[in-house]
Amino acid sequence: MTNLGASQLYSSGDFYRQRYVDGAASSRIAGISPNEVVRSQIWASAPDQTVCTLKKSELEHLLT
Repeated sequence: MTNLGASQLYSSGDFYRQRYVDGAASSRIAGISPNEVVRSQIWASAPDQTVCTLKKSELEHLLT
């Protein structure tokens, strides 16, 4: 991943966290944990790709 790609990924994640996850989020998802990853609360997919789940440590490694 390039530095630009990492920066864009981080910015995107930060946007969604502020909008849907943080305690004071404007459109907070009811019941979602704001401070820890709860695997049962995470699901992601995209056309032509398999479902992607990452542990917090794996995600942090990608962003550093």
